[in-house]
Amino acid sequence: HRYSALCDYAHGAAVLNDCKYGISMNGSSLELTLLRAAACPEMRADNRVHHFTYAFTAWEGSFADCDVVRQAGELNVRPAVEVGRTVLTGESMLRVEQKNVIADTLKPAEDGSHDLILRLYESKKAAGRTGLVLNPVFFTGEWRAYACDMLEQIQEELPLADNRLELSFRAFEVKTLRFVRIG
Repeated sequence: HRYSALCDYAHGAAVLNDCKYGISMNGSSLELTLLRAAACPEMRADNRVHHFTYAFTAWEGSFADCDVVRQAGELNVRPAVEVGRTVLTGESMLRVEQKNVIADTLKPAEDGSHDLILRLYESKKAAGRTGLVLNPVFFTGEWRAYACDMLEQIQEELPLADNRLELSFRAFEVKTLRFVRIG
């Protein structure tokens, strides 16, 4: 729910949002409802300050070739700020080679280990293969990669060679990977 798009095979337009719901389609129009509150049982239920973030984008070409999914994701990510440290290095921790596959979340494992969990998904109903490249600046030493379920439980080891992993995705598939540092 980060964007709503109208498109054909030659061009399109989209309204991007900060995960708010309130966009509807009426014919060939996208309509935006910023706030809707019931008057009963509380007449003043939403009488407070509300903040909204929306953006508009347009593109030439097919939806499969546009970058609206990435733009919508970027609109929803606030910059990391830590007092006393420079956080932004200008380098990414990893790179996905196909634009339709989105690296959505990189986080510590829930079990308290020092493992890293990565969630990726195919965003454009386009099954295929992609390479995942880990940046050796961040992934120092030796690592192993595992396919996991959504509960982060290991299902199988994946071949990781030269900080590169080859992955196959079905249309709209979500994958959870676990990276374990062994050296």
